[in-house]
Amino acid sequence: MGLLPSTGAGAVNAMQDAVILANHLYDIKPTSFESIKQALSDFKEERFDAVKEQYPQAEFAAQLQFGHTLWERVLRHILFNWIPKSMQLKRMTKDNAYRPQANFLPQAPKRGTLDVISQKPSKRIQKEKEEEEAKKHAVTVL
Repeated sequence: MGLLPSTGAGAVNAMQDAVILANHLYDIKPTSFESIKQALSDFKEERFDAVKEQYPQAEFAAQLQFGHTLWERVLRHILFNWIPKSMQLKRMTKDNAYRPQANFLPQAPKRGTLDVISQKPSKRIQKEKEEEEAKKHAVTVL
């Protein structure tokens, strides 16, 4: 079983993959086979476990939404009617906290009340800022 089309999980993962891959490719400098290989390896390391974790959740969600056995119908009734809204909100908050952004563009401001998981800053931009600071410091010393 894969990600549920009815939840849009595949589309969300595709967009997140595109952003994360773009961030890793942007950080490549100088361009070489080894640096590209390392960027792709870093991308896989960052995304694989997160996506792999979604598959059992998607399978369970499919059983809840589309299950026809008596057990699945009872479970659906319990989870949708008896589980406190606070638990549902906690799960939704966790699922929606991961919002990667392109590191090479200005970051969108946080809006709303839900927490957002911070992301790794661009290595390339950090290095360029450090070099610029070093140049300013060198000019000041002279």
